[in-house]
Amino acid sequence: MTKEYLEIVLTPPECTIRDLIANTRQNESINRGNRDQHGLEQGNRSPLECHILGVGGEIAASRALNVYWQPTVNTYKAPDLLENLQIRTRGRHDYDLLVRPYDKDEELFLLVTNSGVPGDPMYRVHGYLNGADAKQSKYKKDYGSRPSAFFVPCGDLKPLSSLIRIIIIAQAIHQVKTKPTLNDSQPSQLGK
Repeated sequence: MTKEYLEIVLTPPECTIRDLIANTRQNESINRGNRDQHGLEQGNRSPLECHILGVGGEIAASRALNVYWQPTVNTYKAPDLLENLQIRTRGRHDYDLLVRPYDKDEELFLLVTNSGVPGDPMYRVHGYLNGADAKQSKYKKDYGSRPSAFFVPCGDLKPLSSLIRIIIIAQAIHQVKTKPTLNDSQPSQLGK
């Protein structure tokens, strides 16, 4: 298990995209009449700032893992990256990975942290754990009036480097399976 992380600083264009998608998500939430489902009290962070934090974490994770990030709106519980990767962005660097009881056991949950200062482009991409392993009783906590959830310390997460290796291997296998081949009976497309 690890306390390693990879620091990612979003570029100005990435910050622009982050802010655009976050604004779109917030506007959609308002239009649909959505409310926080986990008892979040706004305190010092507005709903828009929560969206900015989350979108920034998704972009940082995609860069750290070298995978494509599809900017989405109204997808809620769908994986943020790849087919089963949920990005959990927290607004302080000393916060734990947050997994909720209804989260899927087979999905992977990657911790990304930020200072929580609005607009901060620096994110730390930490380790990950699957939902089943995160839902151990030793991680279950109640904070204030919010529903119980699981909070996994960074030191108990699997290292980011192992997730990167898994992704590289999966991409290589996919590339071998889908790589077009030419044989003698096919006309050459070279030079056309």
